[in-house]
Amino acid sequence: MFKSILLLLSFFFCLTTAAQPGSAQEIRIGLIDTFDPDFYLGTFVPTMEHLQHTLKDNKISVVEIDPHSLLSDIEEKKPHFLLSSAGSFVTLINSKGAQQIATVRRSHALSADEAVSSVFITRKDRTDIRSIEDLKDKVVTATDSKDFDGYLLALGEVAKRGFNPDSFFKRTLFTNYQYPDVSTYIKVGEADAGILGPCQLEDLVRDGIVKADEFRVLDPKRGPGRCLRSTEMYPDAVFFSLDGAPSGAVKAVTLSLLSMPKRDGGFEWVPAGGFLKVFD
Repeated sequence: MFKSILLLLSFFFCLTTAAQPGSAQEIRIGLIDTFDPDFYLGTFVPTMEHLQHTLKDNKISVVEIDPHSLLSDIEEKKPHFLLSSAGSFVTLINSKGAQQIATVRRSHALSADEAVSSVFITRKDRTDIRSIEDLKDKVVTATDSKDFDGYLLALGEVAKRGFNPDSFFKRTLFTNYQYPDVSTYIKVGEADAGILGPCQLEDLVRDGIVKADEFRVLDPKRGPGRCLRSTEMYPDAVFFSLDGAPSGAVKAVTLSLLSMPKRDGGFEWVPAGGFLKVFD
């Protein structure tokens, strides 16, 4: 899905930048592709449109960065800025000089610092699985091995409980946002439990894809808001510069993002902290 949106954005940018005479400064923005499909249309596209509108004298280009070949992709495509999960951001602070410009704050989140989490779910009739500890040597399913809130935060919770997350599960089935999805693998018994990102279970219930009483959340913690979670809360998506980004572009992008109007029922870009626990 992202590749289709990237093509549309590239076409849109070509049309708008073609109308600008003279030699425009290029601003190259990379997206580390670890987000669920709703993120692209709900957050990424509006952000790019805002930057394009406010930075009309610049040529904005968008490149995709594969999380499975993160450093080599950055070396090859040389973005000035990246948009990624907080996990990828802290990974790149020492190696690529990553510097936060702004972090997403959503209307349902307590703050930009405490916004995303993971949730463990299992079928309600699995009376043998009541807590995260009960998943030892079980088969789990998740979206992707590089998904920050849909997998890595869950491994962090396993580690906090004194287990080795690399050997805790018997096997992990990754869906890569394809069918069968996480809920289907659990329903048909291919997986004992699954890992979802923030509010994804509630969204499945709202959309009628699963029934409200079909799954049990393991070690549930409340919210904020309507959603259950099994882990601590961490910062949301981060927009950041890399070492070597032109200072003028950094200033322009910073002013643009921080002045972007808050979208009704949506999100805004704000400064955030809370990254020390991401390092942990």
